[in-house]
Amino acid sequence: MASDGNVEFSLRGYVMDLARELPGACERLPAPVDRRRQPEGLAAELAGQDRWPVLWGELPGSSPCGVAANLFADRARMAAWFGAPPERLSAALLGRLAGAGRAGMRREAGQAPVRQVILHGEEVDLTALAIPRHGGAGGAVITGGLLITCDPGDGKERICQQRALITSPTSLALPLDHHSQLSRAADAARLRGERLRAVLWIGHHPALVLAAACLGERAEVWERLGAAINRDLAVTPSLSFGKALCVPAEAELALEGEIDPSAREEHAGFPAGNGCTAGPTPALRMEVRCLSRRAEAWWCDVVPEQLDAYQLSGVPLEVALLDEVGRRAPSLRNVHVPPTAGGALHAYLQLKEPRKGEAREAILTALPVDARLKHVFVVDDDVNIFDDREVLWALATRSQWERDVLIMPGLRGSRLDPLAEGGVGVKGGFDCTRPAGESYSERNAVSPSVYAEVRIEDYLDAAHLARIPVERQ
Repeated sequence: MASDGNVEFSLRGYVMDLARELPGACERLPAPVDRRRQPEGLAAELAGQDRWPVLWGELPGSSPCGVAANLFADRARMAAWFGAPPERLSAALLGRLAGAGRAGMRREAGQAPVRQVILHGEEVDLTALAIPRHGGAGGAVITGGLLITCDPGDGKERICQQRALITSPTSLALPLDHHSQLSRAADAARLRGERLRAVLWIGHHPALVLAAACLGERAEVWERLGAAINRDLAVTPSLSFGKALCVPAEAELALEGEIDPSAREEHAGFPAGNGCTAGPTPALRMEVRCLSRRAEAWWCDVVPEQLDAYQLSGVPLEVALLDEVGRRAPSLRNVHVPPTAGGALHAYLQLKEPRKGEAREAILTALPVDARLKHVFVVDDDVNIFDDREVLWALATRSQWERDVLIMPGLRGSRLDPLAEGGVGVKGGFDCTRPAGESYSERNAVSPSVYAEVRIEDYLDAAHLARIPVERQ
């Protein structure tokens, strides 16, 4: 973690710590932040220059009073939170959440910062939240929320990422996809004839937010999150439901309420998450009965349709694929869900000397893991799965489509796929591995010994090198 131990483990604490230690990685926006153009516009401009700093600044208003965005746009920055290189980020998260690290302690907080301001009933006015707006959205959208519900089977808490559209002073529309944890919890509550109790919390140290997004169906959520961040995690009981649903004590803001699982609506105000315009989206209404926040709360804004959102979507899917596919394909070495396909539609699986048929088994295991996943590419371990160019090279040189492509119609789809109809789409897998047990042309590349013997500074000084234009290929 990028903290000296004296900085509060929170959203504000992280940003202030990063701004002090790595100023270029954390840029302050002019005050007050133009919430209709920033930080979305500046993030897009910087992305065009391959720059991914955290953006933060003061919002025009007292609730919330600050904003931090682009927190998840840099994979190396995320990996550093867990002491891992970028290519091992998802493996490090899986290990910690599975209990490979020390046991995380759940500590209940006496004086929780998230309870410094409490509003009930008619005091709640969500439309007064001075939060950033996004160009593709039809209203004020909460892009960085995490939803806590109770699992109907064991009664224990579960956490998932959840966007929400503010539709009235006391109501939210929660987009619904049939693959989602919210959908499963709502269906179970509907069958029991009950309303679904829920808490939506926004803002915390981004390492905790990312780890929470990776929990999936795992229970003991607070203990696992404590293990993931390698520190005691303070939580506080919800004001509406007591210890049945808890909230991180150092969160920025929490919304408590109930969801009617039988009352479904359609809204067109949600970012699609795939670079396309979203049409009417099924949603559930959450009636908010209580709002609590810090006295000077900061807003966590995940910039939609950019690397910030795509990686917060893709890394949790990588964790799930490593877990599920790794059980069936022992040769699996790594997984990448590339942001170039919206952080959900494509997955690259890297195998080391797979047995005959194992690549296909990996494809068949991967596709059902998440309904959003549309195409799976399996490659050998000499292919860098974090470089789309190398994956395309493997597709071009190590696959024959009449033999190595699996096409599967009629599988669960997602609203992220603009071609899926009625929740059903066509999915595919591409076996781009060398034929197992057969001779095959080896890869031709510059020898590592040549790289080791040639130093560019021996041939070009810094001034000369600076005159050579940088071009993206």
